[in-house]
Amino acid sequence: NCEKLFELLDSFGESNRRKVQYVWPLQMMLLVLCPIILEELVYALEKGGPCSAEHLRKRNFVDALKRQLHAQVLGKQHSAGGTESAAVVTFVKICKAATYINNKDSNNVLFVMVQSVIGDLKQILFNPSKPFSR
Repeated sequence: NCEKLFELLDSFGESNRRKVQYVWPLQMMLLVLCPIILEELVYALEKGGPCSAEHLRKRNFVDALKRQLHAQVLGKQHSAGGTESAAVVTFVKICKAATYINNKDSNNVLFVMVQSVIGDLKQILFNPSKPFSR
């Protein structure tokens, strides 16, 4: 079950911050495999909709990743352990996953998520004064 694996990885990532560069992208891909849950999370984050108590931890995970990405754009992110690049890599993987969706389905939850982070990703990845590296 993807949800159980997500919870296990979430606990592992909290206890071992050095491994988040591997754990966060995997957690996000597990959410992609649960489209109903992902839709609820994106709706809650982007539109201010309700989020069930059982998915609150997942919503907090996605929200924290988005905040970390935005903080990196603002130049406020200086933590150890590679968490900055982990957030970027995680959202790049979401962008790649979205390429497999029919572009006529513009209301797809992955497209909505990509649109919410694409500006920050572009600023980080295509900044000539500070090239992105893992």
